[in-house]
Amino acid sequence: MPPKKSAASTEKDVPVEKSSDLGVSIKFSDFSNELLCNEASYKKSGRWPVVLDPTGNAATFLKYRDAILLNARTPNDLVPNTIRRAVLAGLRYGKPLVLDLEDSDLFDVCVTKFDEVQKGLMDDILSKEIMKNEKYLSLVKDTDGPEFKADCFLSEVNNFLFVITTKIAPPSPLRIKTFVIEIN
Repeated sequence: MPPKKSAASTEKDVPVEKSSDLGVSIKFSDFSNELLCNEASYKKSGRWPVVLDPTGNAATFLKYRDAILLNARTPNDLVPNTIRRAVLAGLRYGKPLVLDLEDSDLFDVCVTKFDEVQKGLMDDILSKEIMKNEKYLSLVKDTDGPEFKADCFLSEVNNFLFVITTKIAPPSPLRIKTFVIEIN
């Protein structure tokens, strides 16, 4: 049976198979449109995307799209100051912040590491509360420099995108808080 066309189809009329109200199943060739177009399904859901891609190609694609990449298996990527600066840079410059879990169930470890930056930081990111002035400005330190002053964020915060990539099925609590894009 051919995949159904959903409202997430782009101008090219790319078919997107609806898997549930929590996500979509797509071909890798449709990934760029599904993630980056204005009509992306995850945008309509109000949740950030988790990309389930057993090949790891999605993480590689995002790495070369000028995204900020934190790899859950790289200890230096999960140092509190690295996380804090990555979140701030994503918000300040309107860039995607990608948390790559690879083929490990390390999401809870990442939550703990994000909490070392600020209690509840991952929840603030997943709920999009981090995009509010008082939330992201609480991460700024005097030593961050003039490019991170409050008025420098205004034009780019709405372009911020948080993406989690994984090669294995995300745990149920994460699936509920995010929009799963499954690449088949």
